[in-house]
Formats: sequence, C-alpha cells, structure tokens
Amino acid sequence: MLEPPDLLRTVNALVNVLEESTDLNEILYATLTAITSGESFGFNRAFVMLFKDDVLRPVFALGPRDREDAERIWQGLTLKNLSLDDLIGGYSPVNFQQEWSKLKDIFENISITRDELRKENSEIEKALTERKARVLRLEDPSVLEYRKFKDLGAKELAIAPIVTLKRELGVIVADNFLTGAPINRSKMMALETFVFQAAMAISRAILFKQLEEKEVLILELQKKAIYQELIFKLSHEIKNPLTVLGGVASILSEEIGPDHPLRIYVDAVMNSVVKMENILKEAIELLQKQADTKREKTNLSELISNKIKEIDGFLKAKKVTVEFTPIEDLPALLLPKNQLAEALEYIIFNAVDAMPSGGKIEIWMEREKGGICIYVRDHGVGIPEDILPNIFDPFFSTKKEGYGIGLYNAKQILLSVGGDIECQSELHKGTTFKIFIPIPVP
Repeated sequence: MLEPPDLLRTVNALVNVLEESTDLNEILYATLTAITSGESFGFNRAFVMLFKDDVLRPVFALGPRDREDAERIWQGLTLKNLSLDDLIGGYSPVNFQQEWSKLKDIFENISITRDELRKENSEIEKALTERKARVLRLEDPSVLEYRKFKDLGAKELAIAPIVTLKRELGVIVADNFLTGAPINRSKMMALETFVFQAAMAISRAILFKQLEEKEVLILELQKKAIYQELIFKLSHEIKNPLTVLGGVASILSEEIGPDHPLRIYVDAVMNSVVKMENILKEAIELLQKQADTKREKTNLSELISNKIKEIDGFLKAKKVTVEFTPIEDLPALLLPKNQLAEALEYIIFNAVDAMPSGGKIEIWMEREKGGICIYVRDHGVGIPEDILPNIFDPFFSTKKEGYGIGLYNAKQILLSVGGDIECQSELHKGTTFKIFIPIPVP
C-alpha cells in the first residue's frame, strides 16, 4: 500500500521536472519512472497514450520486457544503489530512445479512435469524462480495452486520465504483468492524484512543442523563400550578363588570329567566364539543396551503408576501401535524409581525394550526449595547420579544379539540423571528420 509519506516523497522528487521542464519526453520519462519505481507505486510497467488527430496512441513505455529483463534491471539498480531522485533525474534523449525502442514493438500497433471510445462506452472514456482513475480487469472479450490490450499479458490495468480543466490529453496505463499483484483502491487514489500533478506539466510541454513546431515551419518557409529569391537573382542578374560576356568573347576569339596581341586577353576572359559559370552552377545547386527541408524517418546506419554501396564503383576505381562500423538498433530519427546523404558524400569524396594512390577509409558511429557522432577517417596527405581553419569557408579550395563549395555545403546542412562538423588532421598521416547529429524530440 502506498502511504501518504511515500506519495509525498515521490511528488517531491518530481517537482523540479514538472515545474521547470518543457521537454515532453523528459516529463514522460520522469513520470513513468516514478510509477514503476519500487520506492513509490511499484507497478511492473507503465505506458502513456496521447491523443493526436483524435486518435489515442502510445508515445512512451517504461519497464521490463520480460522476467529476465526485470532481473537484469533490478540487479543493475541494486549495484548502483540509485535513489528515486537519481532515477527520475536520469533522463537523457538516448535513455528515452533506448527504453522506448525496447518496448515499442509491443505497443506501437495499439490505437483507439475517439469514435471507438464513445460508441463502446469504454473504461478509458469513463476515466476521461469522470476524471477519475479506474481499474480494469481484462476478462470480458466484449470490452474495447480487452481487444486492444489482451496481448500485453496483464490480468488487470490501472487507467489514469491525463486531463486539465479544458483538455483531455490521454491516459497513463500501468500494470503488474510479471508479479500479478492486485491493484488496490488506495494505490489507485494515489495514482490519480499523482497523474493530475503531472498532467499540467504534460499539457504545458505539448503546447510548447506545438509552438516550437509552428516556429520551425515558419522559419523553414522563410528560409525556402529566401533561397528561391537568391536562386532567381543568381540565375537572371548574374548568369545573363555572364552569357553575354562569354558570347562577346567568343565572337572576338573568332575574329582575331592566334598571334594577335589581344589574343591572350580574350582567352583569359573566356576562361574566366567558364570558371564563373561553373561556380554559379554549383552555387545554385547548393541553394536548391538547402531549400529542400523535407524531413523523414532516417536510420543513420542504413543511410551510411546505402551511400557506401551507391558509390562502390567510384571507390573501386580509386582503389579505396571503406570499413564501416555501425550502431546496432539505432532508432529512426526525423531528419532531412537527402541532405545528410549529400553531406556524407562530400566528406567521403574529400577523403578519397586525400589518398590519390588509394587506401582505406574508416567510418564509425558513437553515441554522445544529445545525439550521434559519425567519424570519417582517411590515411592520406593531411591538411596543413594554417589551412585547416578555412576548409569550411565558401569558395575556399586547394584543388585546381575545385570551387570550395562541397565542405561548406556539408557544414551548412549539418548546422541546419542543429548539428555540426569538425576536422582534425596531421600532415602525411591523415584526416578525421567528426559529424554530430542531434537526436530530435519526436
């Protein structure tokens, strides 16, 4: 039985998160940690379902997958001797993704529409309208929740509504699928009080997330409009005069002979026009890629593997092999997939150019606080120390045929997703690029 002091201690442990955080994932992680902690409610497992477009879907779950997983978790907590404060404060985007990935396949196919809730007079609908937590025994096949939750392996569920004065946001569902311990009335009353405390923070975080999404959309539309305007101006106000200049130079070249004293100047003009047209072409292509802000679910390990396969013929022709070490079970992230593939290609091509006689490129991934790091290392000629700070500048290049846009473009793509790219190099030993990609909030 959960006594009042235990409930108070649990709520106090959550105060900082509930009052200060605007990160929905952090609030959900802390809330479910408290519900499944042995020091508080002690439920075996809990999950959150939120409404989106009038459909109730799971967005996070916390707890063991099975009995063996429960024993591993318990042994780990015992060895670490973590307090409830430590557990609730242990949130990180990586931890959130790992916990959700562990249970996602169990919950992700569950969905309940508003119409289903209302037509079948479900227990969830009663919990929401009455604003009271309920216990549901999964024994009647005619009940909506039986059909939706029967595969979870629990005999009964605790359903606590996430509601504010004006909004029905969803529900938190908890169970004792491993121990089979009964859910008593006092625990339900405490859970109802606790979830009501969390509901205000969840509501605030949802509103904050919606505002952020609108701001991002507005910024992306503004950025796209700016890029389109720049593309138009480059295409007309610069390309047209260049075309005229090139045409005049071409006519002069035909009119004068190869030994004419002005021939050297005409050839210089023609070569400069060709170079400027190539630079202009690359600049327009760069802007067009930057304007493409479409984000889609992207598995970074698969993206890298696919890019290596795509350029396999080019690598073989250059006598270059690639050794790639991915991260297993990496969740899909909402990212501009095509742009990131383009940035990775620039980095790999740069590594190939650094090894004119061939060699090996090593690519590996590491988890880092707040995101994923991708490393690309070559064993080529290296970059001089005085040049290194300038390699990401636009139109900076040490290659005769290059225009210095590739690495600049890669940097801009990564900055646009909140990431970054760094470079370390040593002459005659090689270069390593470190690409950081944050884990966005789903």
